[in-house]
Amino acid sequence: MQWLMKNYNFLYLVIMAILLFLSWYYLHRSQYDERRKRRFSKNRLRRSAEQYKEWFHNEEYEIFLRKNNLPRWITSSRLNMVRLFTLIILILVLSLELLTDVNYLTLTELITLGLMPLILTPKRPYPFYYIVQQIKRKNHNDVSNEIYQLYNDIKSSFQIKENRTQNSYYTIKYVLPYFHKIRPTLEKMMPALQNKELDKAWDYFANDLDTEEAKILSIVMREVESVPPEQALVLLEQKRKEFSNHLYNRYTDYLKRRKFIIFALVSAGAMTVFFNEITVFFMWYKEVMANVNQNMN
Repeated sequence: MQWLMKNYNFLYLVIMAILLFLSWYYLHRSQYDERRKRRFSKNRLRRSAEQYKEWFHNEEYEIFLRKNNLPRWITSSRLNMVRLFTLIILILVLSLELLTDVNYLTLTELITLGLMPLILTPKRPYPFYYIVQQIKRKNHNDVSNEIYQLYNDIKSSFQIKENRTQNSYYTIKYVLPYFHKIRPTLEKMMPALQNKELDKAWDYFANDLDTEEAKILSIVMREVESVPPEQALVLLEQKRKEFSNHLYNRYTDYLKRRKFIIFALVSAGAMTVFFNEITVFFMWYKEVMANVNQNMN
């Protein structure tokens, strides 16, 4: 009751605003034929949704999201909507806290909510950019491991004399169920392999996966398919070391990045503990000096 007495002016303004909005809405609604409105409501909603998508769309963000192979449902429009709604929620919560003198969220939660629009910005130097890059690196590592496995499967098939006269199409068709990351690419290039359009197939393989190992395998397989089986086996053996070196270098880079991240997290935790001790000491010193000044007076 005391809250109502204290904020009656604000409540009066809110009620008047609601009544004015309802009056305008029903007056505006009465100007249209209700049957026509129902008939075209779905089309109008669809058009409105498209207009909002265009308004929230950002071509730079969209290129970044598609270039890094994020799921198709993550679009620049939806990302900007989330950022805007987060900001609106923050403003509403702060307004309610000022009006009611009640803390609905802690300071940490408010700061996190306020930083979300910046965190979700998909470009340098914001965190979302680096998170996407980390996901991309992990995906590339998984892709490279499967490419190396495919390379070993092809090499193993050439070691069997009965398979040497066959096209790589039959080898890939046999091992296809065992792959996950590169399986969609292999399925799309299979028709070209079956028709012996080798350059087209392996060009697609290299461009679609876009990793160093994919490009190496593409070049190797063009040579393998154009030489006798015995030479092809020798060539595959020679290139195996090059594949291994690329995977080894990629894995060492991964370990270095992980070491840096762990060091940063440990340092942040140590600094937090250190500053807690400083805060306690400062509060103790302030209390002691207040007591000393009080006794001197």
